[in-house]
Amino acid sequence: MANLSLFTHPGTFKRMNPENLRKWLEPARGYLAGRGLALDGASGPIDYDRLAWIFMEPDGAMPRDLMHSASLVHEMSTENAMLDLLDGARRVGLTVDVGEDPDPVDVAVQVWLQAPAVLEELHQMHQLDRPRGFVHFVTDRQPDPSFDGPTAKGMTDLEAELADWFFHAKRGRHAKVWMYRRPGEYWFLVRHGLASKRQEVVSASGADTLIFRPGEYDVLVYNRKRGELRVHGCNPREVEVLRTLFGKHIFHDKDFFPGGAKFTLAPPGGRRPGLPGLR
Repeated sequence: MANLSLFTHPGTFKRMNPENLRKWLEPARGYLAGRGLALDGASGPIDYDRLAWIFMEPDGAMPRDLMHSASLVHEMSTENAMLDLLDGARRVGLTVDVGEDPDPVDVAVQVWLQAPAVLEELHQMHQLDRPRGFVHFVTDRQPDPSFDGPTAKGMTDLEAELADWFFHAKRGRHAKVWMYRRPGEYWFLVRHGLASKRQEVVSASGADTLIFRPGEYDVLVYNRKRGELRVHGCNPREVEVLRTLFGKHIFHDKDFFPGGAKFTLAPPGGRRPGLPGLR
């Protein structure tokens, strides 16, 4: 389920420019009206308390785009994330009205309104840079110095087989893989589902049950010079699946990185070992 906790306090919405807030909510006008919040006029008052209550007690009819964008804005509303958003906006030519003292929430909403894909991509980069523990594997083959990234077919086949594995593991038939090049390394971000959850929600009409599937991100890092693969997964079985399928589809050899971890190291003090300069 989308993380909506940031929006359960009226003060969060007051941090946004009212015009940006209205534009963000406009696609959900009908839903919000049904929950007792009317968006009348371009300058009329906004019932911030009612709006916070709607996010505090979401129901099954809440539009997916509203929930998804709220979750992205929530996770990109820190000061560091705002600086990355401003840099990203400049790179792609977006005009973000920040003034003298910008608020991270308002900046994130503006980027979503103009270019949702930019907010999505920068959110993915922040997922890469979260402190994580990795399991390390080293190939016993001769590392290929000419490796210049995976083929499109390799990425497609990797996604397809991962999706099939997650489906049979009762975590939904979805897997998406992104690749990012960094000096000397190739970083792969894998998004997939977790086990379904049920949550009771209460509204004016009574109680109901929402069934939803949380999302999670795994990370694989290939160091070309050392022939080393670092893997972060949700559990040891998932790490093993990531190791073998990465070798199979990226290097055409499921045992390119032999089983038996080189070592396992959790990040001390919130930093990843061996990666200076990364948050």
